[in-house]
This record gives sequence, C-alpha cells and structure tokens, in this order.
Amino acid sequence: EAKYDSNKHLIFFHGGPGIASHNIYRGFWDQLNNKVHIHYLDYRNHGNSDDYDEFSLKNVASDYFDYISKNINVDSDIYLAGVSLGGWVILEFLKNYNNKLNQNIKGIIICNSEHKTCSDTIINNFSQGYTKEAFETIKEMFSENPKSNIGKKYMEYCVCGEGKSYTPEDIAKFVPRFNYELFHNFYQNKMYKIDYTDDIKMFNDIPLLNIIGGKDPEHDAKLGQELSSLYINA
Repeated sequence: EAKYDSNKHLIFFHGGPGIASHNIYRGFWDQLNNKVHIHYLDYRNHGNSDDYDEFSLKNVASDYFDYISKNINVDSDIYLAGVSLGGWVILEFLKNYNNKLNQNIKGIIICNSEHKTCSDTIINNFSQGYTKEAFETIKEMFSENPKSNIGKKYMEYCVCGEGKSYTPEDIAKFVPRFNYELFHNFYQNKMYKIDYTDDIKMFNDIPLLNIIGGKDPEHDAKLGQELSSLYINA
C-alpha cells in the first residue's frame, strides 16, 4: 500500500489468473502516488495472499468489498483501476457492490480488458505471427479439456517464448509464486465465459478511462471500443 495522506483512493486490480501479482504493475501505477492513495492487493490464491478452496470473479470482488469497507472512510472518493483480468473483476465488483458504496466510485480505469468473452479473437490473433507452440497452447487453453500443465506451457511459449525479452526467472522476481493449478482450473471451468453488457447499464454513468493496446494478442481492441460505447462518460 503506497503512503499518501488523501481522501482519494485508487484500488488496483491486477491481471492473471494464477501467474501474476500486483508487484509487476507498480512501476507504472506508482507514478500516481503524489495524486492519490494507492491500494495494491493480491487476489486470493495469488502472490502473498492466503489460499482458499474457491476462486471466482465473484468471491474476489467480495474480498475487495470487504477490504474497502474495513479500510476506507465512507466519505472518500474511490477510483478503480484494473488490467486484463482486473477489468473483469472491476465489472463484477460494480455489478454487486456499486449500490452499496453510496456513489463513492468516482472513476474507472480499465487497461486491455473487455466486457465479454473474446476467445475466438485471441486464438485467431495467435495464428498469425506467433510460434506454432504458442498457437497450440492458446488453442488448448480454450479447448474443452486443457491439460494440467497448460499454465507452464503458457508461461513458456506465450509470455516468455521466442521473441520475448524476458524469462520466467525475470518474472519470478516480481511474482512471489505461480499458481499453475488455479490457471488450469480457470480455463478448465470456463471462468473466462463472461458478458457484462446488461450489467453495465446499472453503473454506466461512472466516468471511464479505457486504455486499449491494439497490438495485444490476448485482447480484442474492437470489443474494447465497444466497452467504451456502453458508458455515458468514456
């Protein structure tokens, strides 16, 4: 948690699942330390957080609500910022808890995330300009029964593979642990199958800054633009 005495709080939601923690994002987000009090949390079963029997977007959103309720004053201004999976957790959080925070949510920042499933786009993206191993790994991730070693293959071929400038050892310096079992369960149980289109109508008046990386193969830039169109102030 960054130290800044302010009534404005930014709650950060990291990516994942299973192979990330908040640490790998701090180099960028810490630049806001002089403007807002930043709260970094690791999801349950990630990083330095405790393990639980169940991991889902719903119970991670619940964890964040519990944290906010216990640690942030009721009259504070709250901003939510999330990357990739973090964008989904934010939408799940707002779906369930926006009406319980007395309009304290003043803004949202979402980076490279969508409001609904885009697995077909991801598979197609990896079919062009990526190694055969990376393409086959992505196809298996979204198959009916991905193998239990899918997380390690993803790290080896898609995150750190040919043409990448870092190794698993480099990433391990920032990520306390890799939870490959959770990664496998996430795709085995099809937790990526989402659609928040209708839910967004309940909170689409919150200002949104939507950052879209057009060259990120794991996200759909067109769906990112569609997400912006669902908000009144985007």
